[in-house]
Amino acid sequence: MKSWFGIAGLFAAGILVALVLKVTPPLLLFIALAGIALFVISRLRAQVRREGTISQASVLGLRAVDGEPFGLRGLGFALFERGDEVTTLSVLSGSWRGLEATQFTLTCAIEGKPDARRRFTCATAPTGLVCPPLVAEPETFVTQMGGPAPMARVPFDPERFGRRFSVWCDDAAFARALFDERMMAWLPELGDDWGFEVCGSSALVYGIQMRRPDALSALEILADLLARVPAPVQKLFAAKAVRPDAPEPKTTAGP
Repeated sequence: MKSWFGIAGLFAAGILVALVLKVTPPLLLFIALAGIALFVISRLRAQVRREGTISQASVLGLRAVDGEPFGLRGLGFALFERGDEVTTLSVLSGSWRGLEATQFTLTCAIEGKPDARRRFTCATAPTGLVCPPLVAEPETFVTQMGGPAPMARVPFDPERFGRRFSVWCDDAAFARALFDERMMAWLPELGDDWGFEVCGSSALVYGIQMRRPDALSALEILADLLARVPAPVQKLFAAKAVRPDAPEPKTTAGP
């Protein structure tokens, strides 16, 4: 009996489709079919991207997370404000070589190219410090981002520091303390591919994504950066257990 009901249902569905095709104008039908096709393609692409993220997470020992559950924008990094229509994709999080790291892809619109987006492979982690905002990146990033970081440029001796790298920070003393001889010797290893920021209690490494995201390189550079923070900076800017400007805990009066 159930099989007869199934056959009758299919027969009724076929008649309904035939009637719709008969009364629907060809142009409207084409638009509807095109919309359905685009929807299916979008879903398939999202599924492929999600599966790739999960695979990459397992390789790195991290976990894939949906959306932006960690408030990445709230960390105050200038990178999020230097582009239009900024989004984050493929967010991975967890413990990596002793760092509580978050790795992700950041995209932003490209001026004059409405169908194209610029992509950055990023990694961030807590520093254990409380630092003023600072951006250090190759000169080529200024044109890629449509302008410099929203801070004062800190001059360094080009013979010692390199002519292709720029530092932006409103606290020049902090910038010069951070870039000691050991840090400056490390900068050429970044080449023209990577920049970094420190802001508050977090550090961010980012590289322009040319072909495919290089999550491992972003995490390794982040670890190298934190390992090279000079001891005087660690002492002067160490995060306190209770910040001086933190509000006093609320108390409830007893009966």
